[in-house]
Amino acid sequence: MKLISRIAMLYCSCALSACLTDKVEIELLSITIEPGPYEITIPARGELQAVTSTSISIPATVRGSRTIAWLQSENSPVRQGDVLVKFDDTDQRRWVEEEQYAIDLIELDIREKKLDIALSKKELIENVALVKLERDLTVSFAPRDERLFSRNEIIEATMNIDYLNENLEHLQKQLAQFEEKTNAELEVLQLRRQTSRVKLDQHNESLQLNEIKAPHEGIFVYEHNWRGEKPRAGQNVWGGMVLGHLPDLSRMEVKAYVQEAEAGGLIEGLEARIVLEAAPQKEYRGTVLRVDKLAKRLDQEKPVNYFETIISLDTTEPEYMKPGGQVWVTIFVEKRDRVIALPNQVLFSQGETTFVYRRQGDTFVKNEVKTGVRSVSRTIITQGLEAGDQVALSQPRTEE
Repeated sequence: MKLISRIAMLYCSCALSACLTDKVEIELLSITIEPGPYEITIPARGELQAVTSTSISIPATVRGSRTIAWLQSENSPVRQGDVLVKFDDTDQRRWVEEEQYAIDLIELDIREKKLDIALSKKELIENVALVKLERDLTVSFAPRDERLFSRNEIIEATMNIDYLNENLEHLQKQLAQFEEKTNAELEVLQLRRQTSRVKLDQHNESLQLNEIKAPHEGIFVYEHNWRGEKPRAGQNVWGGMVLGHLPDLSRMEVKAYVQEAEAGGLIEGLEARIVLEAAPQKEYRGTVLRVDKLAKRLDQEKPVNYFETIISLDTTEPEYMKPGGQVWVTIFVEKRDRVIALPNQVLFSQGETTFVYRRQGDTFVKNEVKTGVRSVSRTIITQGLEAGDQVALSQPRTEE
């Protein structure tokens, strides 16, 4: 009797244990598989910019530095011929006055030199003529007849003629050397005048470049320098320096910045979704056009690197899209419409085999699956499951 009682108790205990086990397995949380969209995305922030634009820069012919006196407001619409930049011309006007004054002084020196040359040359010519006349008279009336004049008088007259000839030759050489010397002195003054005139022309040209005007209609967008600063009134600038752009608003693109830590799978050709900060109700589609090879910092004080990424837009709406407008960007590394994808937490592995716990009747059993693309949170199942299957969210206790 006692043996039968113990057997009955043991049977009831086993039955109760089985019931509890089945209840635990049945009450295990699960999900029902339904094909749906699968996405792996990369978030980014960026700004709009024109595909093509006209650079507004200081002409390379401008010498020295210039000071900005006035700037057209950033992002303001302009028409062809409108003034974009005005420069302080105080220095240029002073340089023009100084160079003109220097030219006037040189002109005065040239006139004085020419007057001195004319007077000195006239004096030399008169001396030459006087000596020549004296020589000619001396030759004409020189004593030659030894019957009428003594030998000493004849010798003295001959020596006087020789002296006058040498003096005449010396004066003629002096006249020739004088002309050569004075011509050289005049050339030096004329070269100084020419140099000053070239400088004056340069200063006048620089003075004429006191304004930069819009070559065509558009929106004036400032250019950042290497320190990230925009041009401003009072800033010193140099020839060739770019101050801004006039973009072509009919074709826009996005310059986005992707954090290096989130750039896994970022390549050219990926689809992107763009939302304008100024019009969040509108979405636009685009394609990754270019990705920088190296990540770089946007802020030297923050140790975060970004990949600069250019995204072409499928459509451009100038009404909403302005250069410099901020945007949110979603780049799709993977995008599929109807696939079976499971949370990574429901996948288990043993060796090289991956499996899930699929519901079969009142319990969950191991079910081997083949996996495809995997993200941080979800994995695509290529084989082993069908729509409508139920998969446990955790491992059943019977398998632990």
